[in-house]
Amino acid sequence: MAELKYEIKGIEGLKKALADPEFIKGPAKEFLEKASALVERSAKEKVPVDTGRFRQSIASEIQTTRARIGSNLTYAPFVEFGTRPHFPPLAAMQPWAVRHGFPTGRQGAFLVARAISIHGTKPRPYLFPALEENKSEIEGLLKELAAEVERRWGKGG
Repeated sequence: MAELKYEIKGIEGLKKALADPEFIKGPAKEFLEKASALVERSAKEKVPVDTGRFRQSIASEIQTTRARIGSNLTYAPFVEFGTRPHFPPLAAMQPWAVRHGFPTGRQGAFLVARAISIHGTKPRPYLFPALEENKSEIEGLLKELAAEVERRWGKGG
């Protein structure tokens, strides 16, 4: 799992900033918007594309002090992490099977579903690699945020 860790120097200045509502509305929100836009763009470039619906569903949302980036499609986690063998619903497999040259009707869907029931699906990571790819740019944005906190709220108190 991708993870970013940071050491905070000048904690008193940060405490002042966090107590100021303008920090959340201004520099922190700007940081989250820029960082999430980087990851969202990379995720859209990396996600497997069949019809384009999945790519279009990837979005970011700023929630006060954090950003969420992902898809609202139910199968998104299964693409990122893969699945164990299971027998998927034939109705869900039918359109995919037709688009990929399998026999039309339930026969093609059954062939795809049977393969998934034996092998599962392989992970096709797009979100965590997007975060990893942008780590250095996000760290740069974080340094800019730290400089802005220092400029506005002073060093160490």
